[in-house]
Amino acid sequence: MKTRMLLVGLVGLIFLFAAAGLQVYADDYPQRVGYVNDFAGIFSPEEASALDGKLKDFHQTSRIEIIVITMPSLEAGKTASDYLQELSENWKTGGRSILLLMAPKRERGGTAINLGSEIKQDFSPVIAWQTVYKDMFPGAMVGQANKGTVKAVERIIRYYLGKSL
Repeated sequence: MKTRMLLVGLVGLIFLFAAAGLQVYADDYPQRVGYVNDFAGIFSPEEASALDGKLKDFHQTSRIEIIVITMPSLEAGKTASDYLQELSENWKTGGRSILLLMAPKRERGGTAINLGSEIKQDFSPVIAWQTVYKDMFPGAMVGQANKGTVKAVERIIRYYLGKSL
């Protein structure tokens, strides 16, 4: 009887620690605050407000949600694309969303774009590549991560406006 109770208690502790571990994992991601989630502090308050307004207007007219995320750096061993995919799942972003990640630190930094399932069907791979490698990455390399991110957003909006939403 004592052995059985000890075993039940041990199994209960294992589940408790496993649940606690899952909670810690879930808490590793910041809470979404809006269209602009500037956790790295690369935008001035005026820049963040202007960009948030632009993204809100675009979302209302196009039903496409662009979400900007900036992080100071990424976890060791995690690529920007992997982190952004996990963040998208954690935030439960929709199929009509585009997430842009800017982590401007040279070591453990990166840039990435994540496309929702409905967006993948009609978003040009060339535009996705240009967004990351012509706008965001060069901006980060010269200390202008804010400007590179804004250019990336503007490229995406121009692409969709040219498609006559």
